[in-house]
Amino acid sequence: MYYTIEIKECVGILYYLQAAVMDSTISISMNELDIEHLYIYTARINASIETDPSLAIGSTKELIEATLKTILNGCSFEYDDKQDDIPKLLKKVQQVLELNPNDVDGAKKGSDVIKKVLNNLGSIAVGIAELRNLYGSGHGKGGRIQGITSRHARLVANTGTALCTFLLETYEHRENIKLEHLKAQQWQNLHTLSFNPPESVTCIAFHPIEQILASGGEDAMIRIWQLDTGEVCHQYKRYYHEQSSGDVNSLTFSHDGKFIVSTGFVSSTKYLQDSEQRKVQLLDWATGNIVASLPKSSRFDSKNSISLCPGQDVIAFDSMRNVEIHSLI
Repeated sequence: MYYTIEIKECVGILYYLQAAVMDSTISISMNELDIEHLYIYTARINASIETDPSLAIGSTKELIEATLKTILNGCSFEYDDKQDDIPKLLKKVQQVLELNPNDVDGAKKGSDVIKKVLNNLGSIAVGIAELRNLYGSGHGKGGRIQGITSRHARLVANTGTALCTFLLETYEHRENIKLEHLKAQQWQNLHTLSFNPPESVTCIAFHPIEQILASGGEDAMIRIWQLDTGEVCHQYKRYYHEQSSGDVNSLTFSHDGKFIVSTGFVSSTKYLQDSEQRKVQLLDWATGNIVASLPKSSRFDSKNSISLCPGQDVIAFDSMRNVEIHSLI
């Protein structure tokens, strides 16, 4: 049997790491994550193992990469979509899923074996990535590909999907533990925030850093509450003029915690230019000073909601029958 030196080494690694021979039908079941896009890769793998082994190997590498990114997205863990390769992505996934070999308690029975298995997770992913670079699809080859058959592709596919299934099931297991822990918690009322005079509260938001809470109401007031005391430390009217009235539909803090982004209705009889408008405003949360306001040409309906993109100062809000996305410059 003929092998080049490179493929012999890679296949040897994969044979050593494979724990069990799986059926050639590749499938992944998952309840907690949106993994519909992963089935594109598994279908491509199944269809090409016999007819195009190189494509099956390339698709397995893509499946692993997509799985790692899916888990990181599910955990809201940042990664560089362009710069992070499979080893870097896997290291981050091991971190969020608590699969880091260095974190294994040495006093536990079989800890050495567990560490060895966890270390081999990286070897599986790296081995498949290297094999894909040598023999998989995705790179133009200078000549006829030799030495790769369907049995090699099946080995790579089975090993790769076993890794993906393990990581996805670990994610689901962790999430279920968190849910059961949450269900078992006894809820304790820390504070009931009281308004004087009583007002209807329309929205609330926690500060990302400080122990404070912002609330908006139908009286057009934004109130800042201290969580430890339940007392108001700041309050101010949201709009331009004392003569204006309205409500605060929605609010959220910027990611650096310096500003509040809010939406709401303005009704003014004195200032015609502000008459019956929906406004999106950026305010200094400590003073209530308006830093910026969306152009008056923008129109909004009566059900404004607002959301900030995680990690970026980009806001999205509903506008009539559309969703508008703006950058906070």
